[in-house]
Amino acid sequence: SLHFWEEWPKDRSTMGNVTFDSSGDLSKGFHNYAIEWTADLITQRPLEMRWSVDDYEFFVQDLQGRTFLPSPLGELYPPGTPWDQHFYLILNLAVGGNFFLRHGLGEMRTAADFDTASETWKNSELVVEHVRVWTQPGFEGHAFI
Repeated sequence: SLHFWEEWPKDRSTMGNVTFDSSGDLSKGFHNYAIEWTADLITQRPLEMRWSVDDYEFFVQDLQGRTFLPSPLGELYPPGTPWDQHFYLILNLAVGGNFFLRHGLGEMRTAADFDTASETWKNSELVVEHVRVWTQPGFEGHAFI
């Protein structure tokens, strides 16, 4: 997911999903989760972000011009906004799907529901071996992370 602009519940977000074959076990080893952020080498403006898991690309977010989401900054804003500003990379494991209550969809879950379901999970931990961040050859702009 990309979450940007203001804090929840006034934030904006966009996301992609990937479903793995249920016969596989993602806990058997480490996997490569990647976000490739490309930029125009002349203008240094962000062009797109591409998500992949083990080299399988499952989502692309176009960063050129206006996004499909309304901006709290106004209807028009520069290409690459808000990704031309400093931001944070957060790694987390989200369980339970999307929280649609703010759109009138879904139902409220309690902490007890979560605790009951968590008893069925085996080895429910997120283990990160390493994180790498680098710029593309020829990029002379600023890395905003």
